[in-house]
Amino acid sequence: MHEEVVVDKLEYVIKTLSRTRRKDWENYVVNAVWNRLNDWGVKPVSQQYIRKNGKGYLIDLYFPQVNIGIECDEAHHLRCEGVDHQREIDIIDYLDQVSEGGKADSYKAIHIRNFYADTGKRIANPIDFERQINACVDMVRAVVARKRAVQEFHEWTQPVSAEQYFLGKDKIDVGDRIGFRRISDACNVLFGTRYSSMQRSYFMPSTMRERYGDEYLLWFPKLAIEGKAVARGWNNRLSEDGLTIVQYNEREDVQGPEDPKKRVTFAQVKDPITGYREYRFFGVFEFRGLDDGKEIYTRCDRSFGIVRH
Repeated sequence: MHEEVVVDKLEYVIKTLSRTRRKDWENYVVNAVWNRLNDWGVKPVSQQYIRKNGKGYLIDLYFPQVNIGIECDEAHHLRCEGVDHQREIDIIDYLDQVSEGGKADSYKAIHIRNFYADTGKRIANPIDFERQINACVDMVRAVVARKRAVQEFHEWTQPVSAEQYFLGKDKIDVGDRIGFRRISDACNVLFGTRYSSMQRSYFMPSTMRERYGDEYLLWFPKLAIEGKAVARGWNNRLSEDGLTIVQYNEREDVQGPEDPKKRVTFAQVKDPITGYREYRFFGVFEFRGLDDGKEIYTRCDRSFGIVRH
């Protein structure tokens, strides 16, 4: 039996809409937009985290299927126009590369202000504020309708288990946002093993060796949290673009990997909305050398064949 966490839509929405704490205006906007949109085929993500050029940003409410972000602006934004402009450039640059909506849909931010632009004073008439929210909902709804009309909209479907998701598939890809609670779950679903448990993070199942020989090894690193190692001194850091992993040991010097085979990599991450930790596929990585005592691995393939037995 696979120990997987499958969060249904309602539980997910409740969790994501409760993430805006101690921000009364933002909380009102996020919940109002979602409830007025009233479309369970559209997936909402609150507090969407973006990291670009060493800086981290949060989008108040993000709809990944159409690459639209909703921002609730308060009066202090008037004093930060230059910073906000660069922030939006960084977000556009990042999301236009990874958006589920496709490259044709450039990121669009819709700003809902709780102040009057000409005076900077807080909005006193609720009708003026509600008008902005309704206009925002109309814009999102129109984009969704346009994409649905030409069959380019990918509906937000009810979550399924990893076993159900990969049934009939012949490979796993970095775009498959499916996680595994345990190492043994990933191996049993994807590589035909029958493990009851697995404690090793770097190994080759016999079922894989039959198909691939000695070319690959499975790798299940735990990524560093706030820059600190979480497993026996091993500090594993994934680059912002997901293409490079830097590994070193905080307790001892590293002279390079004992085995330089290509690594089919499932890194442990924490889902920011559900809070669950799980292993997700980040691609196939290969050793590129040492840099100041740190092992450098770069992604050489974004997918890998599933082994059926």
